[in-house]
Amino acid sequence: MKMKSADRLLGSLNRNGFDRVPVRYYAEPAVSAALVKHFGLKNNEQLGDQLGIDLRYVQPKYCGPAPKTFEDGSRE
Repeated sequence: MKMKSADRLLGSLNRNGFDRVPVRYYAEPAVSAALVKHFGLKNNEQLGDQLGIDLRYVQPKYCGPAPKTFEDGSRE
């Protein structure tokens, strides 16, 4: 039976068993863009599905107040 990515990852972390080793993908943006184009996909999410990637990254953009910059050039 094929497992969902979340079940596969949790099964590996909890040592409960899994159908295959969970896969993580990390590449330079240019490589990902080339793969998206090669496979005729629309975005990196579809690329993850195409490659069978189990672990995804969440990278929200910061939307709070601008950090303070001090006289010595350091930032908050």
